[in-house]
Amino acid sequence: MPRQPNNRDQPIPRDDPFLEALFAAICRTLFVLPGETFIDQAQRWVDALNFTASLRPRDEREWLRAADVTVEQFAAIHSLVMRKRRSLTAGQRARHDQAFLDHAKAMQDARMRYDRLRNSQSS
Repeated sequence: MPRQPNNRDQPIPRDDPFLEALFAAICRTLFVLPGETFIDQAQRWVDALNFTASLRPRDEREWLRAADVTVEQFAAIHSLVMRKRRSLTAGQRARHDQAFLDHAKAMQDARMRYDRLRNSQSS
């Protein structure tokens, strides 16, 4: 008979309605890229959630700020991908360039807000 793993050594996962709602909101916010399959999209969701968690937020306020950073980063990436499409007019390319700049600035601002919040709570 195979030996059963000792589950007492591992933490029991618990539902966290706040994180579930936050992760769902992050995933809903990510744009679908041209030619992207569902599997590609799901992998980007995983990447986004891993990035958010890599910021190591400690409480709900930090999780919300970390989500802002993630959403803006992935929006900037979307703008870059859209800009590289071959069928764009000069006006469309300029709009995607501006969108990238706007998202990159918003991502920087979101990261600064996150870092300020994190530092203020550490003090």
